[in-house]
Amino acid sequence: MWLEGYKAGCTQFLQNYIPDHKDGKSLVIGVAGGSGSGKTTIKDVIVEQLSPKNVAVLPHDNYYRHRPDLSDEERDNINFDHPDSLETELLCTHLQALLRGEEVNIPVYNFTTHLRQTDRTIRIRPKPIILVEGILILHDPVLRSMMNLRVFVDVEADRRLIRRIDRDMVERGRSFTSIVHQYLTTVKPMHDAFVETSKQHANLIIPFSGRNVAAIQVLLESLRTHLRNNYVYSNFHRSGGSDSDLAGSTTPPVYQEPRSPHAIELPGDLRPALRAATKPPAS
Repeated sequence: MWLEGYKAGCTQFLQNYIPDHKDGKSLVIGVAGGSGSGKTTIKDVIVEQLSPKNVAVLPHDNYYRHRPDLSDEERDNINFDHPDSLETELLCTHLQALLRGEEVNIPVYNFTTHLRQTDRTIRIRPKPIILVEGILILHDPVLRSMMNLRVFVDVEADRRLIRRIDRDMVERGRSFTSIVHQYLTTVKPMHDAFVETSKQHANLIIPFSGRNVAAIQVLLESLRTHLRNNYVYSNFHRSGGSDSDLAGSTTPPVYQEPRSPHAIELPGDLRPALRAATKPPAS
C-alpha cells in the first residue's frame, strides 16, 4: 500500500516538470550525482525502456577540455573533478542546437591520454527526450536552466568509491593506487564543494540508485506520457497494429510525428533490466 502511495505522490510531483500536454518539443532531463552513484545505470535503463530512437544522450564526460599544450605529467595532474576542467559552454551550445532541431557532433574524450580524439566525433540527432548526464551538470546555472527536469542520484560515499575503483580499473586502464590518490586529493573535496551542494537544485532525488525501482518506474511512466502526447509510433499504427500488440512487441517503437493522440504502451517491468545493469562483474 505504501508503495502505491509513494508512486502516486511521485507521479503528481513530476507532472510539475514533465508536460502532460501536447507541445511537440523535446524534453531535457539532467541526471546528476557523485562519481559512481549509478547515473549511468539509470541512463541505460531509460534508454533501454524508451528505445535509443527516442532518447539522445549528452554525457558531460565527453566535454573535458582538450589540452595538447600540456605535457603528459601536467595532464595527469589536472583536477578533473573541478567545473573548470569541463567545456560546459560547448555542451550548452550543442544542447541549444538539438532543441532547434539540428544535429551536432560531440567530442570523444580519451581518459587514458587525457585528450580528445581529434579524428573522431559522435553524431547526435534531435530526439523527443534529451538526457544530459554528469557529476557537475547541476552546478552550472546556464545548463541547469535548460533542463525541464533535474534528477540527482544520491548514494553513500563508500558504495560510490567501490564503483569508481571498478570502473576506472576496467574501463579506463588506471591503477588502484592512482584511483585512491585521486579520490583523496580531488574527488572527495570537489564532491563536497560542488556536487553535493548542487543537489539543492534537483527537482527529484533518487536514493539508492538503480535499487530504487519504484522511483525509476514513476520517472519512466512520466516520460512515456510525454512520448504518447507528442510523438507517434508511425509504422506500427499505420500497419493496423494495436497498443496491446505493441506492448509485447520486441521491435522498439519509433516516435516521429508530433502532436499525436495515440497511446503507446512500452514494457513496464524494470526489474530484469535493473538486475542486469547492476550485476557485478564476474570474478
